[in-house]
Amino acid sequence: MNTDSPINRTDSTHSVVEQILERSEYYRHITNSAVVLKEKMEHAQDEKSMLEANSELQIQMTRAIKLREYAEDIHETFRTIPLKSARLIQAEECFYEGKFQEMDGILDASKIREEIELLEEDCFFSKDEDLKEKARISMEYKSYELLVKGLYRYTFVDNPEWYEDVFELLEDARDASFNVHTLYELASYLKTTDEQEWAFELLDDAYVISRDTEGEACRIYEAKCLWAMGTISKNRDKLPEAIEYAGKSLKIYTKLSENNPEEYHPRMSQMLIIMGNYHTYSKNFKVALLIYEEAEKILRELASNDNFEYAMRLGDLLDKLASVHVFMGEFEEAFPLYEEALKIKDDNIEYNLYAVLRSKADTLYNLAVAHYSAHEYKEAISWAKEELKARKQVQEVDLLGQLPYRARTRNILSELYLNLNRPADAIREREKVVKLYRTLAEHFPDNYLHDLGEALNYCSNIYMRMSSYDKYFQAMTEALEIFRKLAAANPEEYMLTVGYLLANVCHYYERISPDREKALEFAHETYKVLSSIERDEGAEKAYTEVMRIIKNS
Repeated sequence: MNTDSPINRTDSTHSVVEQILERSEYYRHITNSAVVLKEKMEHAQDEKSMLEANSELQIQMTRAIKLREYAEDIHETFRTIPLKSARLIQAEECFYEGKFQEMDGILDASKIREEIELLEEDCFFSKDEDLKEKARISMEYKSYELLVKGLYRYTFVDNPEWYEDVFELLEDARDASFNVHTLYELASYLKTTDEQEWAFELLDDAYVISRDTEGEACRIYEAKCLWAMGTISKNRDKLPEAIEYAGKSLKIYTKLSENNPEEYHPRMSQMLIIMGNYHTYSKNFKVALLIYEEAEKILRELASNDNFEYAMRLGDLLDKLASVHVFMGEFEEAFPLYEEALKIKDDNIEYNLYAVLRSKADTLYNLAVAHYSAHEYKEAISWAKEELKARKQVQEVDLLGQLPYRARTRNILSELYLNLNRPADAIREREKVVKLYRTLAEHFPDNYLHDLGEALNYCSNIYMRMSSYDKYFQAMTEALEIFRKLAAANPEEYMLTVGYLLANVCHYYERISPDREKALEFAHETYKVLSSIERDEGAEKAYTEVMRIIKNS
């Protein structure tokens, strides 16, 4: 591509964003840094150096993704804002030339805020209506300047100082001018935090403004607000409301696509997929299939021009279609869809190796689970092993990020081997799961200590089945110590598990390695725990058993 030629800003959003990123020296710097860091990982002399390089690599890869998302957001903002100051026009030119940092420099927040402060007096207190209107328009200019700067800084997720500044920029933009653009972007930011209620209120305000205003730009924001409100409703477990919002958004995009299919068919496909997801969560599987099939028609047409992005979306959609058939027990319909999804991903692997490998690994895992559900255990094992191979390749650039997926798959393999009455193979896989979760718990104890405890507990059950009593006791008591620690911080969540494990230790000392004193000690502790909480059927049996031991003492 000739990057000296001007960008046709009326092209599809996808086309414009690709051209902007190709012109951006900063985007090239990010991608080149990623290559250097990958090489640094490959030649690391120790685990610490490898993890440091991997951590830096993840920051660069995340920044590249965020920069693409930012380019889409800003392009749409520049397309739809009705007013442009001289400063904003200058920033816009820098943006379309890929000069993001220069644009950030032009949008000097302290200067813009000073100008807003001077304008506020005329805007709110002047008796001259012409002066008041002129001040209002100037403040709207300033609000868009702060908005664009806030969106740019949102890209730098690894810079805490900038990331915290995003909220202030977006809130100041909203305060300077209460309009659909500033409301929507502030709400979108809040949606990524715990402020879901506030985000919903802002989106509702933005929706009303856009709904009651004419023009294509307002239809776009009306649809985007409905989509975002649907997302929050889904997060609140209000799926009927989420489906309603998504349906209204889809209706708007369908209408817009009549005059501009190239721009709006991709958005239609996205909304159809979101609606299909919501119906899948609601277990309306037949409805979900029909909706996904509508999205499939659009994506097959979009992907027919060798478009990598749409081909990958099609592959992921076929994966979803197949999974719905699995939920319905229609395995023969599911397997060909999974295999077509794999072929699409294999055909596109040269465009973005690691992104495609991640997606391919997801499909391989789903295929393994589908064969497991169909009681085809050997086929499931084969697909699970293929998934592990793909994960191992992805791990070249995402060392710790792939460990939970590998643990999940080895859990499945362990279950499959048990179903085939191969306990030695099952425990081999479970021991690998323990090793993976040990590594994760060392780095992220708040997230993975629970999983380590569960993995040890599962191991203990298989050791018992294999009559490996020493290993059974070792795994069980380590799991008990982990769950004691977790229960100290969250008794409601973990005390029942502590009770079960104490009962198992009591059983060990009573029947496997008889020690009457130890058995009685753990019987009393089990009684103390289980008598203080609500017991399920299994805990009730354990409670009765320890009561017997105590009475017989």
